[in-house]
Amino acid sequence: MRNTSPKLESVDNALRVLLLLAERDRLRVSDVAAELDIALSSAHRLLSTLRMRGFVEQSSDRSYVKGRSFHRLTGRTSPKPPLEVMARPHLTWLRDEVNETTHLSVLDGSQMRFVASVESDQVLQVGSRIGATLPAHRTSGGKALLAAFSADELVRRFPPHGLESLVLPGDDLNQLRGELGTIGRRGYGLNRADSEPGVAAVGVGLQARQGQPAGALSISLPATRFSSSSLPGMVAALLRARDALEAELAA
Repeated sequence: MRNTSPKLESVDNALRVLLLLAERDRLRVSDVAAELDIALSSAHRLLSTLRMRGFVEQSSDRSYVKGRSFHRLTGRTSPKPPLEVMARPHLTWLRDEVNETTHLSVLDGSQMRFVASVESDQVLQVGSRIGATLPAHRTSGGKALLAAFSADELVRRFPPHGLESLVLPGDDLNQLRGELGTIGRRGYGLNRADSEPGVAAVGVGLQARQGQPAGALSISLPATRFSSSSLPGMVAALLRARDALEAELAA
């Protein structure tokens, strides 16, 4: 004899999704399927139903974030929009300042996942990276985030050995440690074709309330257009955009 009917099982799964969402900033269909041990199609139907009722909203990268109905349950009647929605005006301002493509990325495991981009209008440009993932230690924004973590935090986030768990064959771990120390002192990360041939980038970490990492803002451009003389202006614009967005997140 079955302990629960299919309808009750569906209710239980929906409640479990809400509990997962309470623990995480965002969920993907694959996350729900793995956590609940259900088929991808079933996970998609669950999230679609919750979306219809306002408990989740779908972001531009097709992941799901907390919706208005979720926040009503937790007593927050005026929830903030998803991070990528809040960031877009700042990314647009930043793009206009430097006339290069700008990105918002978030840490996803050991990868940086790009969730928002505003493209440059130059003929030779770096395109949108929305939905793409790259190793955190090879992106400018990822390096800026890693540089802000303590050794204990790196081990907690990337078990079992922190930085050692991040690197791929051929990476120089001592060089990475030295680079992160430099980034921590100067406040921004650089990527000179570390993640993609012919692409350069500069990025800064983004924090939410109580100093928790929220993601990273970055500027990407063809490596042929990157120069040491243009770097100070890009960093200054990045810091202005970051400070404005952090102030909005903290409000």
